Amino acid sequence: MSGATLRRANLEALVEAQGATRATPPLLLSADPYFDLAGEEFGRRLLLTTDATGAEHCLRPDFTLPIAQAYIADGVGKPAAFSYLGPIFRQRETGAAEFDQAGIELLAQLDGDVALDQVLTFARAALSIFGVAPQVRLGGVGLFEGLLAQADMPDAWRPRIRNRFGHTEALNRLLTRLEAAPGMPREAQPSREELVEDVTAQMVASGLSLSEGRTPDEIADRYLEQQALDAAHVPPETLKLLRDYLAISGPVLQALTQIEALAAQHKLMLGAPIRALRR
Repeated sequence: MSGATLRRANLEALVEAQGATRATPPLLLSADPYFDLAGEEFGRRLLLTTDATGAEHCLRPDFTLPIAQAYIADGVGKPAAFSYLGPIFRQRETGAAEFDQAGIELLAQLDGDVALDQVLTFARAALSIFGVAPQVRLGGVGLFEGLLAQADMPDAWRPRIRNRFGHTEALNRLLTRLEAAPGMPREAQPSREELVEDVTAQMVASGLSLSEGRTPDEIADRYLEQQALDAAHVPPETLKLLRDYLAISGPVLQALTQIEALAAQHKLMLGAPIRALRR
């Protein structure tokens, strides 16, 4: 047995040893959720195709999103554990676009600390199969969510900023955009009905189908949503707070001490998520 074959067998055994439901999402998935959640820089790495209706699909770029979608569709709330090992597809600067991904997803677990320990233990064991000594880097999304909930900004921007957490380039581009366009007053916009009528006329004139792909209603709603977001003002003080928070990095206890100081400066109540990370 070759070294590569032996490593693959050991990884397969490790995945099976987790005692979780083996997940096998389809190879072809809708691309929209990846663009919505991961941003354009991840979208550029997708391998895309378009079906007869104009809808975009991609070869499976990861397992986490389709597993979470299936879990939500079945009804959230019950603890669930999934494991996976199989091919994913992403364009990379070096290396093949198709490669294997292994992992576990622990959802709605009763004890989050135990679940995190299981995930980190799995990751260390998987890397050891390939002779890699890991350096673990943590980012506390719960802590960031606590900061966003208390920061002074329009509610519409909170989920959009939160969804880019962990995607450094996408989040930096969004903050730069908000800094450059601080909610300038806009001219009166057409009503939704007028907009739908105009889009419909333009699609008909261009010979486009009104039922295949995005409908005039969907196009109008997306346009109005974007206009509302562009007009929403995020205060410069809040943008600086986010920049200062995201700049904090280092050994975990040292970083948490800096976050505590930042929270005290801005009168933010972040005690609970900080205690969770300390554990």
